[in-house]
Amino acid sequence: MSDYLNNRENQQNRIAEAERKAREYQVTQFGKVLPKISGHCWSGCPTRLVKPFYPQEAKHYRLFGQIVIETIVDEKGQVIFTQARKGKPFLIQTARQAACQSSYAPQLFEGKPIKFSWTIVYNFILD
Repeated sequence: MSDYLNNRENQQNRIAEAERKAREYQVTQFGKVLPKISGHCWSGCPTRLVKPFYPQEAKHYRLFGQIVIETIVDEKGQVIFTQARKGKPFLIQTARQAACQSSYAPQLFEGKPIKFSWTIVYNFILD
């Protein structure tokens, strides 16, 4: 349990660090912090949304459910960070790997590409 809590704290620290770097970059490039855009498909729509594989062991143990992955996407549309917000730990790793392989159309603000967050929901359903 302590490994899980340490890992979660480490992930939260990495998100905070990525957000800090994004703010610094935006201030350097644009003279201000740009708005955080999340969950809307205006110009940052997924161009490739990878479906995770369903691990055999998870099927064997009849594990199913919803996994919610929050991502941070860079200016080129590539996922640079993922964090699980909800789901069974046994299914989270495969969902995070799929999210990392996904890509998006760059999100623009005032005509310039920016980093943004996007939430992906994966549903693991037993056959």
